[in-house]
Amino acid sequence: MEIDHIIPRTISPARLQQLIELHGLAADFDLNALSNLAPICGACNTEKSNRDDVLDSPRFALQLVEARRLASVVERRVREHTGGNAVTRLLTDAAMADLGNTGARQAFLEHAPGIVQKLALIDPSAADFLSSRDVPLDLEYDHVVVRATLNARGRTTVAVVEELCDFTLPQAIGPAVRQLITATRESVTKTLMGMEHVYGFAYEDALTIDYMALDIDTLDFSRSGTTLTVTFDGPLEAHFTAAVLQHMPGCAADDDTDDEVAINEDLWQLLVHSADDAVGYATMSGGFRLKATFNLASGVVERIASQGALTTWEATILGLR
Repeated sequence: MEIDHIIPRTISPARLQQLIELHGLAADFDLNALSNLAPICGACNTEKSNRDDVLDSPRFALQLVEARRLASVVERRVREHTGGNAVTRLLTDAAMADLGNTGARQAFLEHAPGIVQKLALIDPSAADFLSSRDVPLDLEYDHVVVRATLNARGRTTVAVVEELCDFTLPQAIGPAVRQLITATRESVTKTLMGMEHVYGFAYEDALTIDYMALDIDTLDFSRSGTTLTVTFDGPLEAHFTAAVLQHMPGCAADDDTDDEVAINEDLWQLLVHSADDAVGYATMSGGFRLKATFNLASGVVERIASQGALTTWEATILGLR
């Protein structure tokens, strides 16, 4: 495992300036800052170092967003490791151990139960552990990834859904995720529509989800009579692109014209299919809640409602070209 400079240290000043403008980075962006570092395997690092084209891609933009989000966490952990007492350093080293190593795995099996017992004596709730689970969904949208991180309550919630309601996790949240995707697309569409010099979308389905990650980190359930409500909360990150219709001569798009502009067929085809079409780029981050409600009254449990909504969100325009 190696440490990767997401934007390479060898990049030219002119190219760096292009990326700062494209990805909405700070003008004084530091190539050696934690917000530009990430773990990477050696082979991948070598391959990436020879490819400048990946630096413009949507997934590359998400790497920068994720690095910025985790920078403060990394800094805190480094300080704890270097400035703590002997127990702090040993526990930090243990937490970072490679469990692919046979010796390390055996050491954990022998000694970790005693550490967990000590932790439970201090705070029983702190002895919980987290497990992860992918939630594969049959969606018409590409690049939408759903993952669940489960603590004890989360695992109990999954058991209730699967064993009591007889629904798989994808079946339980699928309709709510579709609603959430629709709400997210609408929010980002409004943001892109507000971009300077942009008149509107060239066609109705212009917005493309390049990548969307939903990380469910809180699962819970409640029951009222024969009604069971299950909630799934967490953060989301997404990257979008959209072809947009700009002000052009003959398009009659100025401050004094009505929004309903008649465009002849030839001009419409030119705007939609021209290689010079403008493309808007945006990232989105925020929080979401998925909700599924079940009726337990009958012999066969029925889902009677689904809801997916953004709880918080912020869309950032990366550029227009």
